[in-house]
This record gives sequence, C-alpha cells and structure tokens, in this order.
Amino acid sequence: MLKLSLVLLAMILLGTGFSAAQTPAVKYDYPPQPSLDLMNQTDADRTVLIDGNDQSASWGTWDCKTFVIDWNFAAPVRVRSLQVAIHHPVNPDTDATHPRLLQLFAAGEDGQFDDEPNVTLPIPFQKGAIQRISLPVPGDGICARSLRTRFEGTNRQIVIGEVTFETQTISDEELNAWLQAAAAAKPDPLKPVTFLPPRPIDLPAPPQKSIFGAAGHMLHTDHFYPGHFSQYWRMEYTLPFMQLLRISSVREPIYQDYFKEELAENRKLVEQYIAAYDRAGINVVICAIVSNSGGDGKPGEPGLESFCRWIADMAKRYRCIEAVEIGNEPNLPPFWKHSYQDYVDSAREVARLLRQEKPDLPIIVGSFSGMGGVWMRPDMLAEAGSEERDQAIYWAIKCFEAGLLEFADGVSAHPYCESETQPEGGVFLQSRKDPNGYEKELVDFWTLVEKYNVNRRPLKLYFTELGYEITSTRDAQWQADYLSRHMLILLAARVNRGLPIERVHWYDFKEDDAVVGASGWGLVANNISHVRPAYVAYQQIAKTFGDPDDLVPIDVNPVFNNWPESIKHFAWQRKSDGAIVVPFWRMDQLQKKDVDFDSELTLELPESFTVSRMDVMDLHANQPLPVGFHQEGRTLKTAVHITRRAAWLILHAQ
Repeated sequence: MLKLSLVLLAMILLGTGFSAAQTPAVKYDYPPQPSLDLMNQTDADRTVLIDGNDQSASWGTWDCKTFVIDWNFAAPVRVRSLQVAIHHPVNPDTDATHPRLLQLFAAGEDGQFDDEPNVTLPIPFQKGAIQRISLPVPGDGICARSLRTRFEGTNRQIVIGEVTFETQTISDEELNAWLQAAAAAKPDPLKPVTFLPPRPIDLPAPPQKSIFGAAGHMLHTDHFYPGHFSQYWRMEYTLPFMQLLRISSVREPIYQDYFKEELAENRKLVEQYIAAYDRAGINVVICAIVSNSGGDGKPGEPGLESFCRWIADMAKRYRCIEAVEIGNEPNLPPFWKHSYQDYVDSAREVARLLRQEKPDLPIIVGSFSGMGGVWMRPDMLAEAGSEERDQAIYWAIKCFEAGLLEFADGVSAHPYCESETQPEGGVFLQSRKDPNGYEKELVDFWTLVEKYNVNRRPLKLYFTELGYEITSTRDAQWQADYLSRHMLILLAARVNRGLPIERVHWYDFKEDDAVVGASGWGLVANNISHVRPAYVAYQQIAKTFGDPDDLVPIDVNPVFNNWPESIKHFAWQRKSDGAIVVPFWRMDQLQKKDVDFDSELTLELPESFTVSRMDVMDLHANQPLPVGFHQEGRTLKTAVHITRRAAWLILHAQ
C-alpha cells in the first residue's frame, strides 16, 4: 500500500504559505482553468504547489470557484481514500472558504478524462481554522493511471493543505477492466444542439416605477469574444424573455477597450441592442468600465473622452438609458488594482466628461462588492482593524471621505447574502441569526451614505448585482426560494423602512458560459432552452409589485398558531384598489425541523374592511388560487400552507 502525502495550496481570494516535500512517485499538472497563467508563473516546474518562499501565493482569480489538478502516477493504482486538510483562513466559523465537494475523474495510459466525474465526494463543513477529513471512495475505490481532482468551493476561495492518497498498485489489466466497466455504466454522450432565437414579441412596456431588474451581459457573445462565448447573449435571444419577465431595468457593462473610435462595428451593434431595449420600454443602467481598470497606468487613458462622449450621446438619443454606473467592484483588485483615491478621481473625471455632453444624465458611483469591504486589500484590511464590521465598509468610507458623493446621483452596491437559502440574516453589519438582520444592514449602509452626503444631494440607492448560485449541492428550487424571499425583503426595505431603492438587478438574467465560471447563476438556461423556477417566481413578483409607491404598510397583527418564531411576514395595503397583501414564508434556518407546515392565521382588519374574496399567490404555482376564510367583525381567520418559498395572501375588499 502506497501513501502519497502532498501539500497543496489552492486559493482564489487570498493566500498563505506552506512548506512541502514532493513525492517522486507522482507528478501533477494543471489542466486549463481560470488563473492557469498565474499558476504556471508561480509553480513553473510543477514540482511544488507553493510559491517557494514565505510570501503569500495567489492561485486563481475572483471568478474561479474550482481548483483542478491532474495527478499522474508512476504505475496504475486503486485509490481507496483521500485525506484532506482544509484551511478556513477568513473565518473559521463559516464555510466561505470551504470546498463543498471533491470530484474524481479517472484516466488510463492515454490520460483522457471524461467530462463527467467517476466519483463525487461531499465534504461536510466543520468549524475550525484547519479541518482534517478522510474521504473514503465508495466500493472498491477508483482505478487510474492519472487522477483528476476537482475541488468545488462554496465561495470564490479554496485553501487546501495536505492531501494524502491511500493507494494500492494494480496491473494494467485490472486498470483496463475497471475503466471499461466504468465507461459501460455511463450513458451515451449527448450530441450538441443549437437553439434558434425566438421571434420578436410585442408587449406593452413594463411598469417604469418597478424596482425589479436584472444584470445582463450583451457583450458576452461570439462577436466580442470569438471562440470564448456563444451567441446566446445576443439581444435577439434574450430580449423576449426579459419582456415576459416584466422587469423594468437591466444593467449592462460596457468595456472601454472594445469601443475605441476605430471600432465602429462594435459601437453600431451596441446601439442596435440599446435601440431594442428602448423599443421594449426596458430601462438600461450602463456600467462604464474604463480601460486599465484592472491594470497599471492612468485609468481610462487613452480614449476616455471619446468613450464618455459616445455613451452620453447614446443617452441623448435613447431615453431608455436611465443612468451610468462608473466602474464595477473597484474594491476587488481584479477589477481595480489602483487606490480608492484613484477610483474617486477617475469617477469624477468620467462624470465630468459625461455631463459635458448630457448635463442631466444620472451618475451612479460605488458599485461596491458587498457594501465596500476590503477583503482583497491586505494593506487596507490591517488599517481597517480586526472587527469584521469595520472591514466590511472600509473601502466605501475611504471613497466617501475622498469626495465620491460630491458628484453622484446614486450609490450602487452588490449586497449578496452569505447563506444557502436564508437572505434574512445580516451579512457583516448585523447578526446572521437575526431574522431582520439584512433589513437592518441595508439601513446601516444607507445611514453611512447619508452621513457622508454633506451636500445633501437627493441620492438614490441601486443594487446593481445580487443573486444566488446553483451548485451541485444547491438546486434550482433553492434558487427560487432564495429569490422570492430576497426580493420581498428589498421591497419591504423601500416600503416599510423608506430606503430610496431605485433598482435591484438580479445577477444574472441568463446563465453565462463556463469560461467566466458563472454557469450556476441566472434565471434562464445558457442557451435559452428553458427558464428556471426562479424566473417564474420573479415574474409573479414583478407583476404583482410593479409599483412600490402603490403600497403602504398596514398593521393587521398577524398571528400564526404554529411555529410563529420561524415565519417572516409583512402586510401592505394597495392605494389603487384598497386590497391588503400579506406576504409570508418560513425561515428554515430558525426551524428545529426543516419542513413545510400548515398554520392557522388570524388577522385584525381595519374598521369597515369586509373581505369579499381572498386569494393566495403560491410561487410554486403560476397563478393566484382561492382561499377559504371566516371573518367576524374585524377578526379574520384562515389557514395557510407555509414553505421556504414566499407566498402572499390578497384580501379583496367588498
């Protein structure tokens, strides 16, 4: 029996150093994957998986959630188990840097791996700075001459320490027999299928007051990236689905390098896409990403003036362009390697150039990852202090202090929730266990903005990215559960708490190509062949709550007789028809048993409000369903079925 003990470092957002001794019996290689060039630079000889000194090593990029290594054995082996040491350097109590699973792929002498893994091993999370775990391979193990290990991370960080293979040497005949049996057990490979764009549809424009939108990527096509992206982000594919979704706004990044003056063809195509949005009545927030945003040199030069003049000219000609957002997640070095002062100076110059052409063009600043944290800025991380709360907003504070709000009409952030299906708890500023934590956190952030808004500009709040990723352990139904709750919490933040939320852009409208590591995001399949359950849920939310100004909070004192502490609920009355709407769902993270359940609901209605009909909009369905009830005086009783996907009652008055 042979044991191979190797020390690996696989890391996406931060690094650490380890010592290592290479075992001669096995060699390793990096297959094509994000950050391959960086890995090759750091480990050019493929002899150690560390950088060779005591400095931190950075393996991967921000959009890489997997770490893949091919192990080439000197002779065929049967791998019976693996032992892995997993590091949790960001927070030992959370799974933010934890790989949720390990996939194993077997290959023979030819070194050819199938697309599908032979074995998938879940890796349960245990708290602690270092988690050591043994992963037995089911059955008699996996046989290989080359073995591919693919760790899949919970977030964009994976830090693996020691990996030990427990192996047994086998003959070539045994290996070939195992590989043949494994191949015979797999289904025939699927043949490629190409979908054609649907015919254009004619629908009225969506409600312009709606806060609900999505993040688009109209540049992620074979036109701008030949050989890297497919055709499915082209507008003829996506626009009909956006129209049917009834969202009011889409955020579209535009990268300066692709729109130099001599690239007239690119400008023409984008203007065709903007014109299509304009005809459909869907507003566009352009995210202007200037040259050198991720590299050296003066950001935006050369050609910044021409780029800004072109965007402003489009805004004059197409009314759908409602605002320009300057940059994307500048607190993350992959997008902005410069200082916060450089970002403020660059944003100020972009705003000046845009307003030279169109003085009334709304300017959005910030575009913070999270709410302006400095997780990828080691120097600023130390400067911010040891408190997680302070680190989470330090970049934003420094930008505000440097004058970022002096020329802004809106502030944007990307408040993704750090959870599986529970968007209610806080992320960094409030307790993750607080069922109102996320709402409080939004209020905290807006309070921070207003503190530095010394000129009292009438700022609006844009959440230009937030979403939920489908993974091998989090399916499409969970995505729909999460979206339904998250969107209603954001709506309540505006209606109940008075936050000036102008737009919310779900990331992503469509599943992107695997080249950007975004296959798990999106409401619609990559090739537009089908929509996911979250699309259907979002469609009903956008249809029902298209005008937040039509809603006012109302106190109807909801009382649930079963597990009330685990039920989230709101109550609003519509100005337009007087109907009362009561959203509700179960917060599975607060339940001792994670199950759907029934509950009796009692409401205390306003004087003289008599219910003529009551419906429930169950987001597992696609239309409201009638509900029985009993009203005596002001007291109304009914029964509801409560799931972790949001639903709402609609009480129609006589």
